[in-house]
Amino acid sequence: MAKEPLTKEKGEELLQSMFAGAARAYRYFEADRKSFAESGGYDASFEEGYPEQYVRPERKVGRNEPCPCGSGKKFKKCCGSATIGPLCKSPQHID
Repeated sequence: MAKEPLTKEKGEELLQSMFAGAARAYRYFEADRKSFAESGGYDASFEEGYPEQYVRPERKVGRNEPCPCGSGKKFKKCCGSATIGPLCKSPQHID
């Protein structure tokens, strides 16, 4: 069963109820917002536990570039395939 298109009146009604809901949520969390702001807000000290950002040792291979295994195929059709394991028969992949 296909849904009927939204009429202009129904769209306006939905929009008004969304605005009213957002206003209620704003008022409901007012005390929390004020206490958060008074406590100093954002605390950067928790970031000290994060490791450094990973830096890739080599340039990332694009899907349409030749596969780095040397098969001559595009990366997406060879080692970058969504299937498990490489599809190419390159000596690098044969155990």
